[in-house]
Amino acid sequence: MLGAIDDVVEALLIADSDGTLATDRLAAAHRARPNDVALRELYERVATEPPADRGPWRETRAAAATSRATRARLYLDAAREHEMAGDRASTLRAAMAAYAEAPLGLAELTLERAELATGAAARLADALLATARSTDDARARREAYERLADLDAAGRDDAASALLWHRTILEEDPKHAPSLRYVEHALLSDGRIDELEPVATAIARALVAANDTGPEASAHAELSARLRMRGPTGEWEPTREMVELAASLPDPTLWALRSLDAHARAAADEAGIVRVSLALAERTTRSPEIAALVVRAGEAALRAGDVAQARTLLDRAATEDPGDVVTWGLLADIRQKGGDTRGAAEACESLARTSVVDEHRLLAWYDAGRLWLDEVGDEDRGIAALEQAASLDLSFQDVFGRLSTLYTQRGARGELAALLERRIAVATDDEDRVRMEVERARALLDVGET
Repeated sequence: MLGAIDDVVEALLIADSDGTLATDRLAAAHRARPNDVALRELYERVATEPPADRGPWRETRAAAATSRATRARLYLDAAREHEMAGDRASTLRAAMAAYAEAPLGLAELTLERAELATGAAARLADALLATARSTDDARARREAYERLADLDAAGRDDAASALLWHRTILEEDPKHAPSLRYVEHALLSDGRIDELEPVATAIARALVAANDTGPEASAHAELSARLRMRGPTGEWEPTREMVELAASLPDPTLWALRSLDAHARAAADEAGIVRVSLALAERTTRSPEIAALVVRAGEAALRAGDVAQARTLLDRAATEDPGDVVTWGLLADIRQKGGDTRGAAEACESLARTSVVDEHRLLAWYDAGRLWLDEVGDEDRGIAALEQAASLDLSFQDVFGRLSTLYTQRGARGELAALLERRIAVATDDEDRVRMEVERARALLDVGET
């Protein structure tokens, strides 16, 4: 005994300067007193390398213990040491011994982990299956099936069996996200794309039902819609459900909004077109794009009979892009229908100024002149508009007749003479030409020209 004590004293004195020699002295002391727990702990703490018998020593101590709790604790310590050393078989042996002493709590978990690591999980599988079949608690049954799936996937490397357990879970709880994701991954790994659409749809629905409205929900909705269109039997109309789901999320993607817009137009859903067009307009900063989308919304509102909203939207479009001829044309029409003839005339003028097609400009100037004269009563602006129309085509409808009458009424003989001269230049009837020559001469005489 004195030799063991001397070894311990020497080891403590030289531990800081010569760790290897201190380890040897403590090993000798431990061999002399193998049951001294304090000495063993000191030996393991000072040793430069972990002793190889850490696990077996604890098993030996457990076998000699008289208390079941002590035996269970020592066997658990032994299992941990064997696991850290990479000895799976010894880990399983020690875990089974610990479980035999205390078949609950940490011992049970340690045994399950050891069985999974060694592939010897028949006991665990039987226990889980018995639990799943006997319990009336849906949650407990689902957890048992999940552990059976993990057992097959990790412990037995049997992905097919694991997939079957997850499908069993989904038969009882179709919205269980972990099982849905496992099935999705399994199908993708096996290249079974034709079976993927119902799973992607279920995941998207389950995420939204759980208020998980992040990118994953949108991605699965889009995936489901694309899979429904896939292949020779794919159809576009059934994608509407997933499109609406994706578009209802707090931050819908451009794909979702554009797809919803397509469905709204196909179904003649004017209110839907308005909503989606305005939502798309909020996603861009380019004025021409904003104007085009707002015009589309305005047209839809007009078709739906909401004239006030249509006018508001078209006014906004005109502000965003003053050079959009379509906007001015629609504004002219809607203002006139709403009784705003002055606004309609101004819109016609804007249309005439922005158009690059002479025929469109001619008609717009003529409509503006007609509105100023017939509806508003603003003769000056009416004449100015008709003069613009006359510069493009003097023979268009009653442009010449209106201008000549207005010039005559105003006594504008010089303007009338110039107008007649231009009309004579394009006249094809001799009698008309002679009559207009006479009128021109009278107009010139009235202004003192000979």
